[in-house]
Amino acid sequence: MRKDLIVPEEGEENAIEGIATRVVTVPFTPLLERMTKDKPQLLPGLMKLQESLGCQNFQKYINTIHNINLSDNRMLIVADNEFHRTMLEKECLEKIMAAFQVVNVRIVAQG
Repeated sequence: MRKDLIVPEEGEENAIEGIATRVVTVPFTPLLERMTKDKPQLLPGLMKLQESLGCQNFQKYINTIHNINLSDNRMLIVADNEFHRTMLEKECLEKIMAAFQVVNVRIVAQG
């Protein structure tokens, strides 16, 4: 395990020395761009979804998703927050199911 990921127990804060900690921020990349590189098998479904939602709604609701995982006829979507999750369920759920030909979609919020 990386030493910079060690979380000390209560009272051990001073026992861990010499670990250089840092926080790195990475700019958000739109979902379509990430999936092109990381999960190209999702591209046909994303293209169908973009066509059915239209470009504006696709950018607003889908391209801001953190992650999508697909297994057989089930899908897991990680949304940014509870509001985003609610809007995906309200505005996009049926079209997501049709575009990816899934019977079960679970949408969770990251924050």
